[in-house]
Amino acid sequence: MAAEGEKAKKASEQPPAEGEGQEKKKRFNLKTILLVGGMVLFNAVFVVVVLWCFRTAKETPATAQGSEQAEPVAPVEMSVVPGDKEGRLKAVNARSGRLMYWSLKVHLRVPAELQEHVQKRLGENENLIKQEITTLVSASDPEVLQQEADKATLRRQIKFALSKILGKGSIEDVVISECIPQPME
Repeated sequence: MAAEGEKAKKASEQPPAEGEGQEKKKRFNLKTILLVGGMVLFNAVFVVVVLWCFRTAKETPATAQGSEQAEPVAPVEMSVVPGDKEGRLKAVNARSGRLMYWSLKVHLRVPAELQEHVQKRLGENENLIKQEITTLVSASDPEVLQQEADKATLRRQIKFALSKILGKGSIEDVVISECIPQPME
């Protein structure tokens, strides 16, 4: 009897034969595959249609505006220092060990629609703006100021500092038309 009980246990522990276990296995039939595939395809088409609608909705106002105005409004150039038409600033730099006096001519290019707002803010914050620019010049490396032909680093720094004061997006570009070093003894 013990031998028969061991055979029964071994038979129950062995995996079922190929024909016997298929009833317990879950199989996907063709209908399920087609149904899931159809839903995925429907979702993909829906997303493409929605994106296409948003893209054409964004382009339509720009096209309508372009037909009303043939030429775009050019940015206005104005002096950083409202009291001085030339826009001259004087700054001192002593980073190289020698005292260097810099004469700068700085102008801003602003959108025409923001001209009055920027002009007002420049007048209100004139001393703060002078301080920011002179701080930037005095902290700059004199070699960089002399070697950079377009003064891109200084222009970028001035634009960032003035954007904090005048408002983000109010400055299109900073123009430095004159940056003359003069050694002081």
